[in-house]
Amino acid sequence: MRDVIASRVNASVRSEEVDIGITGGELSDPDIEILHLTQDRVHVVFPAPHPLGRKRKITLEDLAELPIVLMDPETSVRSIVDSAFVAAGRLPIPACEAIYMMKAVGIVKAGLGVAVLPASA
Repeated sequence: MRDVIASRVNASVRSEEVDIGITGGELSDPDIEILHLTQDRVHVVFPAPHPLGRKRKITLEDLAELPIVLMDPETSVRSIVDSAFVAAGRLPIPACEAIYMMKAVGIVKAGLGVAVLPASA
């Protein structure tokens, strides 16, 4: 078993460092076979005493006005978040970047921004 960020999973499978890879986001390599496909929801993570906590539904427009803890650009989570902002014609306000999701949660707990993370995390 080898733990790497999403952008390195395909390379690890292709080079036969591993037999099977688990990754998120879109697969753009036609030579890699998908054995199982699943979907996940994303959640906005914020401290309990936050104005977002009073909303029934959080929109991308709500997030576009806030500092966001973004995942590293080579992660599938970052790709998904960036794509959503681009599709809406907006850019996120980056507070900082994290490689690991638990680090992003810690940064949120410190009050430095909000994060968008997969529910499975």
